[in-house]
Amino acid sequence: MKQSDIALVIFMSAVAVIASFFGFNALLGDPDEKLETVQTATLITQTAPNPDPLVFNPNAIDPTVTVCIGTEDPEDGSVDECGNKVEDKNNQNNKTKEGAE
Repeated sequence: MKQSDIALVIFMSAVAVIASFFGFNALLGDPDEKLETVQTATLITQTAPNPDPLVFNPNAIDPTVTVCIGTEDPEDGSVDECGNKVEDKNNQNNKTKEGAE
């Protein structure tokens, strides 16, 4: 490239930057003029109100505990109240006892 070509590219780049600056500034406007009013939050007190006793009942049912309702209990006793095989539990207990000895 010749020196005149490089100078022309630099000149055109500068003109494009200046034109885009003023063009976007005219299009978007001055940001200092765009002010918004915001509601302020109310002060939170240090004390919390007591919870509703209907919601936070200390005698309520614990939802994290497994509750089995309506399971069938065969007469031979091979299944406990939750439908688990009793033989499997006995085998697991025996294995843990043997492993401990």
